[in-house]
Amino acid sequence: MGRMDLAADRLTLAGKRTSLKRNPTLVSALESIAAELRLDAKRPPKSAGIDSWYPYYAGFSTKFAFDVLRAAPLKPGARVLDPWNGSGTTTYAASRIGLNSIGFDINPVANLVAQAKVVHPDDATKGTDIAYRIATEAKLCAYEPRGDDPLAPWLAPRAVASYRILERLILSKLASTSGGRVVRSTAVTLPPRASFMLLALMRAARAIASLKTTTNPTWIRPGINADGDTRLAEGWIAMVERMCADIRSSDPPLSRTRTGLRDARNLKLGDSSVDFVLTSPPYCTRIDYVVNTSFELAALSIAVTDTRFHSLRMRTMGSPIVPKGPPEPVPATWPLGVRKVLELVKSHPSRDSRSYYYKTYRTYFAHCMKALCELQRVLKPGGAAVLVVQSSYYKDVCIDLPELYVEIGRGLGLYGRVLSEVRLTRYLAQINSKSARYGEKDGYREAVVILGK
Repeated sequence: MGRMDLAADRLTLAGKRTSLKRNPTLVSALESIAAELRLDAKRPPKSAGIDSWYPYYAGFSTKFAFDVLRAAPLKPGARVLDPWNGSGTTTYAASRIGLNSIGFDINPVANLVAQAKVVHPDDATKGTDIAYRIATEAKLCAYEPRGDDPLAPWLAPRAVASYRILERLILSKLASTSGGRVVRSTAVTLPPRASFMLLALMRAARAIASLKTTTNPTWIRPGINADGDTRLAEGWIAMVERMCADIRSSDPPLSRTRTGLRDARNLKLGDSSVDFVLTSPPYCTRIDYVVNTSFELAALSIAVTDTRFHSLRMRTMGSPIVPKGPPEPVPATWPLGVRKVLELVKSHPSRDSRSYYYKTYRTYFAHCMKALCELQRVLKPGGAAVLVVQSSYYKDVCIDLPELYVEIGRGLGLYGRVLSEVRLTRYLAQINSKSARYGEKDGYREAVVILGK
């Protein structure tokens, strides 16, 4: 029996043996303030301050995270988890209001951004001086960039050399081991100050990179590499100054924060060890989150041709990459709503519905159910999870993701309902002109779902 079959059996059994009564404290408190929360959790089109460090498409605003965490009646020392931590909004907000937090993500770029956000303002006050010293030392260093450097398609050779010199100095001074060994930024979670400096370098490099974008804002490629402005060190110092100003204007962290590279389907946390979850799972819209971070992954020495890049795409929930082989049937133990959606996709008359698209959606829900099994396992009795999810369409088939998450949660014995929702007027499907043939769709909505244990 495969791991997903075991998860499906566990999901069915849990639904049979556990009552669906709401928690009288945490869940009820969140329900009572749901009408007062601003539920358009998306970041504004033009982010500012810390939110602008890495605008993440499938994320929620910092204000929303603060509103939810402050509304939840969590005791001092409570443990907050975000298993899809993205750019670290949950861990940032939790750390600023005194809640211990854990944030995991499968993508090393997201992990770096999240760790950079929990840097202490006192460290930020020294950031510009450190940057000046490193930039001065970098002028004395020689570096011959490799032709196969992952950054080579994106930056001019001199900029690639400057980037690698600055990166090496940042890691050696701010992230080396006690024995003086420089760590690899993709292998371990860097200290917040090192993450902060490295993120500033990435952002400065991206500002002078040759990027090719398409109508899909989540898809980027290298453009024609011209010898433009390659004064990367100056751009990095300016970026450090701006980011230091952002962090100094925020409150200092008041609690412990732990971030790391982890798959939401295998959290490696103890049973009943988490009080509260605030997260936004990947949407069921076939967004290629890994390609969206292609430049930053190249900066971390992971090229698009690297096996690690392909593996990351395969393991990321919601990826448009599907496993090889014939489509697998849907287990009878899966929730009825999920089975109905998959049957509608599979039987749709459009091209490749029975093969590629069916496999894509089946893979998504297999990952989703495995992740929610983990979430149910780590939540304490009386704990709750708040999830921001978005509905979508496959052609004219509505994928009512909020209600499907509620149904999956209930199958695990969790009390679940949609707290509230807002209708969306802007969504990614609008960039595909061919989708208009299936008529106007008014079912796009972003919802806040609560699951209580």
